[in-house]
Amino acid sequence: PGLRWVAISVCGFVQERLSKTGDLAEAPNALAHYGLEGCVVLAEAFMWQALLQFKSGSISNFTVGAINLRRAWKLYEKLEARIQQDEAEGLPVDATLKASTLFGAGAFKFFVSLVPSGFTWIAQGLGFTPDREKGLQQLHTSMKCGVGRAAWSASLLLWINGLFYEDFDETKGLLASLQKGWAWGKAHAQAHEHLKLSPLLAFLAGYCLRVNGRVRDAREMFRGMREASGELEPLQVIGAYEEGWCVFLFNDWKEAAELFEWFLERHKSTTYRAWCAMQLAFCHHMLGNTDKCADLMRKVKPWQRPHYSYDQFAARKADEYLSGGFSEVESLCFQAYNLSRCRDFDNAQRLLDEAAAKVDAQQDSDMQAYVVFLRGKLIKLRNHTDADALEDLWERELLPLQSSVKRELYLFPFACYHLADAHFERYKACDYKEGWPHWQKSEQWLERAQKTFSSVEYDFKKPLSRKLSKLLDCSTKARRPD
Repeated sequence: PGLRWVAISVCGFVQERLSKTGDLAEAPNALAHYGLEGCVVLAEAFMWQALLQFKSGSISNFTVGAINLRRAWKLYEKLEARIQQDEAEGLPVDATLKASTLFGAGAFKFFVSLVPSGFTWIAQGLGFTPDREKGLQQLHTSMKCGVGRAAWSASLLLWINGLFYEDFDETKGLLASLQKGWAWGKAHAQAHEHLKLSPLLAFLAGYCLRVNGRVRDAREMFRGMREASGELEPLQVIGAYEEGWCVFLFNDWKEAAELFEWFLERHKSTTYRAWCAMQLAFCHHMLGNTDKCADLMRKVKPWQRPHYSYDQFAARKADEYLSGGFSEVESLCFQAYNLSRCRDFDNAQRLLDEAAAKVDAQQDSDMQAYVVFLRGKLIKLRNHTDADALEDLWERELLPLQSSVKRELYLFPFACYHLADAHFERYKACDYKEGWPHWQKSEQWLERAQKTFSSVEYDFKKPLSRKLSKLLDCSTKARRPD
């Protein structure tokens, strides 16, 4: 109720302020007054100013930020309408203007669509219109323009699909498009200096390459990011951490530890510190440095940021280690998971077979479930449409363990998601008659993931909710008529 009162007050104040000042961003003649290019610059300035004001945290700045955000939105609306009108009449439209307008308009539509349903009235009260699908379409159109804010649209799409949704198929297409328009790799950048990949784009591309299993290419991208950062030490530091993560996935504990230590010595922000400390601790665990491992695990909790899923998981693992260390089975699983991320399936399977032979099902249901879950992940990574084999394994060996697992509770909602996703991918790959049962199964597993575990607290709940939301959107859109 208190938050609702504040929101109503802010919306009312914004509307009253704009009505009194006759804000030019709201006026019909804004485009004629500033010119099209001037309106794009002004809209972007209002947008960035608003974000800085929101970051300050004060109510007064939040209110002024809301006013500026609405100004930006209204200017983008006018520009978007003008571009549509000109195109409908067959008039030429400047590509830079179009790319920059659609970047702003698309970003607004997408992010407003993420507002929880209980708070959409606030966004609507400020005049914003959520439309996730159209927002993504506009960002794609902006990127294809190749000028203006096309690179920013590409960066935002990589962030949305790579970091937010973890949609690997979409990121592959985006990376292929970027290869055509921007430099790719150090040799190409040297030959075409004017096309050199920016550190920001290199960071996003490296991340997406890594989640797509192209870890060696990702490492080269992060190296390029560090080289292109010049005197900007914060970018060099982040690049070192991301490169260290790539090395970590190859189970190269010594080199990964060196990069992680270099990062922690120089990175003063709370970002990444808890998760990096856990990764570095595991490196020292594998290297036999138990004292260093324990010292790092003690630092995880003080560095934990509230409400961050990865930090929360790292803090839980640190507590477990300090209470009794990592078991041999868990160490094997950790290594197998890393290699599966590198698509080294044979060695990952070998480690999982070793872990399965050592796990004591009577004493440790959590590790037994973890081994079976990772075996299923290997099946899906090898063939993401092999829904039947995945379902057979997990229904037979994983889901019956649900009542006895106490720590790794996230395995079960994630298993439901992966089953829903595998059946949906199989549905898309088949003709209607063969595919329809898979669409139905996908819906069943999706519903189970959403409803059965909605009241359960488990690791990575927020990232999974985003995956479920995206899969539900895709499933609804792809459904064929009966």
